[in-house]
Amino acid sequence: MTKNSKTVSFITVLTIAVLALFLLNEITTTLFLIFFVPLSLAMLIFGSLELKNVLKSDHEIESKALELKNRK
Repeated sequence: MTKNSKTVSFITVLTIAVLALFLLNEITTTLFLIFFVPLSLAMLIFGSLELKNVLKSDHEIESKALELKNRK
C-alpha cells in the first residue's frame, strides 16, 4: 500500500466519521461543514493522484507485457 493510498483511506475514514456524527446530531451543521469541506477536497486531490499512479503503473505493466511478447 502506497503512502497516497494510506492517506486516501485515512481521509475517507475521517469523512465517514464526521458524517456519522452529523447524522447522529452530535455535531452542529457549522462544525460539520468546517470538517467536511476540507476533508472532501483533500479526498478529491489525493484520490485523483492515486488514480493517476494506478493508471500509470497499469500502462507500464501493459508495455512490459507487450515487450516480453514481442521478444519471443
